[in-house]
Amino acid sequence: MNQSVTYVRLGRSDDELNSYAALIEQFKDSSNEEIQIEVARAMYNQGITYGQQGKFDDALNSFITLIEHFKGSSNEEFQKTIANSRVNIAEQALLDETPEQVLTLVAEVEKYSENPQHLAVMQFIRFLLDDKSIEEVFIALNAIPTEMKLTWGFREIKDYLTDNFEGEKLQQIQAVVSFFEQHKDIEKLRIELGLKS
Repeated sequence: MNQSVTYVRLGRSDDELNSYAALIEQFKDSSNEEIQIEVARAMYNQGITYGQQGKFDDALNSFITLIEHFKGSSNEEFQKTIANSRVNIAEQALLDETPEQVLTLVAEVEKYSENPQHLAVMQFIRFLLDDKSIEEVFIALNAIPTEMKLTWGFREIKDYLTDNFEGEKLQQIQAVVSFFEQHKDIEKLRIELGLKS
């Protein structure tokens, strides 16, 4: 795992992926739960890295393998990693799936996750598909506790967002993305969206 982190810092994503693959292959059948947590993290990080490289099929395979391998565990670490994987699957599905399929994946995230950040991201995806209003997205974002660290970046779908929307909706989308990535200021977002307090 430390080797992978070092490769991330060096910008060597192929070596990073090879380290994850080696860790997963060597330890996926371990009976030690602490080692299994590292395997789950490696599978998740592998999926994220594939997504950043634009290899969305490989990313989805990593996330799906993780979910299948650990879904029977009640361990909180596994459940958190599974929830993050489901959110990533729903987000990346925007690139290849029909709106109906994406909304089915969004509903699955909403069913299994109580994480306010995940739920807000799902409201945002619904907004992208004209299934929710920007006001509903704002309400979900406002429900995220101020002490919760925002970690979502929408990196894998940046091109999708700029290529598929225009006008006021694109401005609203950019304001939400900026909220997550830059300022994290809910009042600034309210003003940018033109919403009344």
